[in-house]
Amino acid sequence: MAKDFKALGALAVASSGKDMTKAQAGGGDFEHPKEGFCLLRLVGYFEIGKQKGTYQGKPTLKDKVQLVFEVSGPNHQPRIAEDGTKYPIRITVEETFSLSEKARFFKLFRTMNYKGEAQHMVQLLGEPFKARIIHRKFKRRQDTEASGPTGIAVELYDKNAGAFTIAPPRTEIIDNDTGMPTGEIKVLQVPAAITPLKAFLWDHSDLDDWNAMFIEGEYPERKDDKGVVTAPAKSKNILQNTIKGAANFKGSPIYNLIAAAGGNLDLPAPEDMTGDEVEDEAPATPAKVEPVKVPEGAEADDALNAVV
Repeated sequence: MAKDFKALGALAVASSGKDMTKAQAGGGDFEHPKEGFCLLRLVGYFEIGKQKGTYQGKPTLKDKVQLVFEVSGPNHQPRIAEDGTKYPIRITVEETFSLSEKARFFKLFRTMNYKGEAQHMVQLLGEPFKARIIHRKFKRRQDTEASGPTGIAVELYDKNAGAFTIAPPRTEIIDNDTGMPTGEIKVLQVPAAITPLKAFLWDHSDLDDWNAMFIEGEYPERKDDKGVVTAPAKSKNILQNTIKGAANFKGSPIYNLIAAAGGNLDLPAPEDMTGDEVEDEAPATPAKVEPVKVPEGAEADDALNAVV
């Protein structure tokens, strides 16, 4: 039976009073998704608890959420395996949960809620959008002054504009002869999602939601040409491990449900958590991308990796 995300969102709003429409005072053959225009569908919304971060060089502890978007469009087609299985590109955006009118999360929800029918982000699962993918270079540990930054973060946030590139799936029609806008609007046809819709709400998700996030296996360690380990082996079970690593996991509703069911409450090894201290509400948070072929680097952090 399909999960009723609209009812789940209504329950979350009714019990917590957190209506997101209202502001509160206060390697291998991997190729990065191409820059530029793309189509999106929201396929995952996960509340991952209080996570460590930094702001202006000082440590922070804030409630975080992850949004997973499936990417499509002419330049972002899914990879098709020999058995016919389709592997779409996905981008995960992590943000601080805040309904302050100035908060990036609140502004993003307001933009995504273009139909005006949702009170909670989870109610937007499956909805279509358009966006612009941005590549941002960053320095890796092995980079030298001569090589310069070689890392590439794939983002849906334009740091220069100070805003997400995500927008409603429509465009203004341009007259072919004059090159001028006609004043008419065309609705873009966004392909149906390949990825199953998933969500985790900190105060309301059940064991079915928890178990649906589990991913078996691990990524093997990686070594440079001198045999030095550049990245240790890492579990693929990123979402559950991230939530278990939250400062408020112990005693949380899902902790109590797992305990009552006799489930595994062991904390993950540090290298199996996200571990990335991101700058809160300042520079863009690096997006995480699903691998097109071999999971490596940033793409190995995709929240829904191996889910097709």
